[in-house]
Amino acid sequence: MFSSSPTTSELPTRYRHRGPENAPVWGWECDDEDGDYRIYELRYGAKVYLNFFAKTFYTNGKMASEGTFLDGYKAGIWRFYNENGLLVSIGRYNKKNERWGKWTYYKELEGKSCIYMSCDIRGNREKYWRYDMDGKLWHEHTIFNALGEMEDYVHVEHLYEPTDRRWPESY
Repeated sequence: MFSSSPTTSELPTRYRHRGPENAPVWGWECDDEDGDYRIYELRYGAKVYLNFFAKTFYTNGKMASEGTFLDGYKAGIWRFYNENGLLVSIGRYNKKNERWGKWTYYKELEGKSCIYMSCDIRGNREKYWRYDMDGKLWHEHTIFNALGEMEDYVHVEHLYEPTDRRWPESY
C-alpha cells in the first residue's frame, strides 16, 4: 500500500481488451452492489482495492481509455477514445470516482478529433462552452445552485457571434 498518492510513473500498468460487444474485459472486479464502484482483486478471500495505470483497448487494437486507479477509484486525468483511436473526451476525476473540474469533449470530423464542448464542474457551479465545427466558441452556459433542486437552478447564457458550422444536435 502507498503511504501517499503515488505518481503515474510509480504505478504498474495493466492492460485490458474489450470483448465482442466492446464491453470492457477487466480481469478484476468492480464493487457496484453498494454503489462503491471501486476496482479490486480478491486475495485470500479479501477485497484489495487496486492502484494502477489502466489502458483499455477495442477489439480492433485501438486504445479505448487510459487513466489511473487509486485505492480502486478512477483518479486524476483520464482520456477516452473512439473505435478509430481518436480522442473523444479528457478530464479529471477526484479521489472518489467523481468527475471534477474541466472536461473537454470531441467529435470526429474528417478523420480528426475536433472540440465540441467543454465543461467545468466545481461543486455548486457548472459551466459549459460549446464550439462549432471550426472550434469557434458560440455558446456559454453557467448553472448556479447545481447541487440543489432543479427548479432552484439559476441559468446564465451568453451567445456569441452566430455560426452556420454548428454541430447538428443529433451528431
